Amino acid sequence: SRPSNGLGDKHAWNKMSQRSFYEVSNRRYGMRQLTHNPDTILYALLGVNAAVFMGWQALNSSFMLRHFALSTEAMRNGRPWTLVTSIFSHYDFQHLAVNALGLYFWGREVGRLLGGPRLLALYLVG
Repeated sequence: SRPSNGLGDKHAWNKMSQRSFYEVSNRRYGMRQLTHNPDTILYALLGVNAAVFMGWQALNSSFMLRHFALSTEAMRNGRPWTLVTSIFSHYDFQHLAVNALGLYFWGREVGRLLGGPRLLALYLVG
C-alpha cells in the first residue's frame, strides 16, 4: 500500500497516473500529426518566406545581409546558418510571389506524395 501523501487510495493513484500518461501521449501524438501534416509544413514554409521578405523590407539591410545572404564572406566569418536562411530570401515581391505560387502548387502535390517531413527536407536541400 502507498503511504498517505494526499493523493488518496491506491486506485485513485493508478487512475491519476494512467490519465497523465494518456494526456501526455495524446499531446505528443497531436504534435506529431501537426509536424507531419504536409499542409502544415507547406503553409509554414510560405509563412517563413513571407516573414523573411518583410524583414528585408523593414529591418536594417546590413543585419539582413549579414544573416540572410549567402556569401563567401559569411562562410569565412563563421556564419554557416546563412546556408539555410538564404533559402528564404527573395529579391523583390515578384520573386517572392512567383516562388510562393510554385511552392504552393508543387508543394501540395509533393507533400501528398512524400509527406510533410520529406517536403521540408526537399525544400531545404533544393
